[in-house]
Amino acid sequence: MKELSAYITANTVTDIFYVVRKHIKDKEALRETMQRMSTVVDVADVLKSDILKAFELDITDYEDALLARCAKRLKADYIITRISKFSTLRFSILQCSDDSCYENV
Repeated sequence: MKELSAYITANTVTDIFYVVRKHIKDKEALRETMQRMSTVVDVADVLKSDILKAFELDITDYEDALLARCAKRLKADYIITRISKFSTLRFSILQCSDDSCYENV
């Protein structure tokens, strides 16, 4: 079985926190949820060079471009997404509409 390392970008953590906070009102439960998430995925830092080079990518959504730039720097094998905006890049894209795609990684 292959080892899998999963990353989310640092700015994605705040996005996730915002969404989860709408559903989990208890501060301690929210903290525990975020801590559990950190046991499943690593957080990729976002460097100044990523921020600047993301503008050079052929992706209209800047947040997606930043994610793609970080993935490139980390030498990611895949970007797992529900959208196909990354198809112009040299990544293997696993486009998912449910959890079934994770079985293919």
